[in-house]
Amino acid sequence: MPGAISSQRLSALAVLLVVAVLSLLPMARLVLAAIAPGGEVDFAAFAGRLASPAALKATWHT
Repeated sequence: MPGAISSQRLSALAVLLVVAVLSLLPMARLVLAAIAPGGEVDFAAFAGRLASPAALKATWHT
């Protein structure tokens, strides 16, 4: 049937979506912890952490 998505392609897309979500959730949690330490948004502290040598090295190696 032309235009129909095969079950194999649909399965591959589902796996890709699950992997993407599971990869992004920990990164989103870390960004949230960096932006809002203790639950309060503090962009100055976030900028300081982002500019630290350890953060730059980790970003480069990611």
